[in-house]
Amino acid sequence: MNPNLSEFAEIYLCAIGEYFREPNATGLQRAKDLGYLAMDAGLRITDISNIYQQSLEKIVETNSTLENGLQLIKQGTEWLTKTLSAFEKQEDRLYEDKIANIGEQEVMVESLPDILFSINKLGNLTKWNKELELATGLNSDALKNQRILDLFQADYRFLVAKKISEVWEKGATKIEAPFLTLAGPQLYHFKGIVMRDAKVEVVGQVYIGRNFSQQKIRDAALRESEERFRLVVENIETIFWLSNPVENKIIYVSPAYEKILGISCDRVYENPHAFLDIVHEDDRDLMKVALPLINKGNYDGEYRINRADGKLGWIHARTFPIFDKQGKLYRVAGLAQDITERKQQEMALEKSVSLLRATLEATADGIIVISNDGKIIDFNQNLVQMWHIPPDVLLSQDENELLTFLLAHVKKPEQLVKTFHHEIFVTSYILKNIIELKNGRIIEQVCIPHQLGNSIRGRVFSFRDITERKQTELALLKLNEELEIRVIERTLDLQESLTEKEVLLKEIHHRVKNNLQIIISLLKLQSYSIKDASTLHIFKDSYNRVHSLALIHEKLYSTESFASIDAADYLPSLMANLLSAYGRNTITLKDAIAPLQLDIDTAIPCGLIITELVSNALKYAFPEDRAGKIMVQLRDEGDKICLSVSDNGIGLPPDFSIEQSESLGLQLVTNLTQQLDGSLAWDTSNGTAFIITFTKPATCGGNSQ
Repeated sequence: MNPNLSEFAEIYLCAIGEYFREPNATGLQRAKDLGYLAMDAGLRITDISNIYQQSLEKIVETNSTLENGLQLIKQGTEWLTKTLSAFEKQEDRLYEDKIANIGEQEVMVESLPDILFSINKLGNLTKWNKELELATGLNSDALKNQRILDLFQADYRFLVAKKISEVWEKGATKIEAPFLTLAGPQLYHFKGIVMRDAKVEVVGQVYIGRNFSQQKIRDAALRESEERFRLVVENIETIFWLSNPVENKIIYVSPAYEKILGISCDRVYENPHAFLDIVHEDDRDLMKVALPLINKGNYDGEYRINRADGKLGWIHARTFPIFDKQGKLYRVAGLAQDITERKQQEMALEKSVSLLRATLEATADGIIVISNDGKIIDFNQNLVQMWHIPPDVLLSQDENELLTFLLAHVKKPEQLVKTFHHEIFVTSYILKNIIELKNGRIIEQVCIPHQLGNSIRGRVFSFRDITERKQTELALLKLNEELEIRVIERTLDLQESLTEKEVLLKEIHHRVKNNLQIIISLLKLQSYSIKDASTLHIFKDSYNRVHSLALIHEKLYSTESFASIDAADYLPSLMANLLSAYGRNTITLKDAIAPLQLDIDTAIPCGLIITELVSNALKYAFPEDRAGKIMVQLRDEGDKICLSVSDNGIGLPPDFSIEQSESLGLQLVTNLTQQLDGSLAWDTSNGTAFIITFTKPATCGGNSQ
């Protein structure tokens, strides 16, 4: 079973990770095997490139040892190149099919009853079929690079130009407009689409057009053809001559003789065999022997010539006998055509076929082609070596004899038999199969249709030995299972360790809180024996400060998180304790605390600052048991936190300066503000307000509900 995209990505990441840890030839072979696996799974080259990029990013993020950038690029390039090399095999097979389809496609195009043409980005004709020439009455020279708009009726050209623009934008369009034909403007219905090259880039447009007055156009074309018939001989590229075999004289030779062979017509009239002077040296004796056949109208052959430009040319000549009423040879007509270009194409095609054959033999897969009627058409030597097939089995060209031999070597014959069913041969299905051999090898089989045009001619069978790859996959799966077990075990160990640490941390906070509570109790007991009011205030301030610290540890061990506390829970509790400690029933404490999670390094300074400022307000802002209000605010201002303590009491002296103040509490507020790396300001316009602003620590965040 082939993997899907996500499964393949996991396998790919694991394999490339191993290669980067230990680059070697085995790793590169693994990259190539993954390319074959991706091709068989129907993945595209873009899929592989995306998976490669994502895998490389993950490897760089998780592997701190990859420090050499140039080495990383080199290894990555080698790996990706090997992965994508498998797709070259597929392109070779597609090219072979394309060569086989060219001839049939040309016949289909020329046999269409419709006009078919293509234009380039300038709107000029590039290719067309014969129907366009018949309809317009223009030959190939006149149509070459002809502006397509000029072939439409003038008052419709703006509409046609607009429709052509739509094709560039949308990819397709339909046009109904009068087309200029030999029979006058005829209403045609055209369909147009964009034309792309092998790189999927837009290079032009293709149109097919039809009208229902075609017969009228054909009749006009026929009349035009008859009118031009007398001029054909004078203008065609083929040499035409007429000779008198009795007198061995040339009666007529067309001007193409001089154009193609480079020999003047006058010279031919003087010497019918003048063409022998330019025949290639290796063909000259053969042509001299063929002269009697030429003179009797029974010659059909090819020969080479030396062109005037020094290049080699090819000529195909035929002669036809013309008899009189008595059945005697009266005249001989001859045709000669320059086939140099065709010969060059044939030689190029022969070279291409030879290259394709070499490619077929060079591939690591075993390949065999079988026709619909069960005949073995072609195979490569890798197939013979892979299955150890005797020569007589393949030379018989009998599918059944080959199948009988193959079935004797597989564990489960039904796996192979189903791909040789006749019903499968005539379908376009692509079959993939894994075959286990009796000797322990594993063969991957791919069966695709062999098509020529729209016709399925047979099937192409590809066999690949994947024994090593399967063994590697099994080893990887086993290793993956072992790693998963190790991860689970390690996770359980970490969870157990974390639980122990949480219990220990909770116990620490609890003990610290208890110890601080003991100190608070001692301070309280000691304060009962103090008669001096100022000393008693000092004890009470110390008591409140220690209680602020104890409350933090109490909040920490009573929450799930031992690293931070909720300001909206901690600070109101602290303020309530202060009000209770001073017993000021005429004073109201208000708060507006943002739900911020404060770490211990932020919570302790904030708690002590509030303790000092609220204590000062309770002691000095409302003398003679005056009523009043104290407001504590903690605001989240993005990357800043603002803490303010304000009252509507009697305010501070006009010459107040916190730097010159002898108050221990205010000096402590200044030091704690510096500890928070913040700024301290005050306002006495309406009572007293202290504002502390400091940068929000990275560990502080909003309270999650």
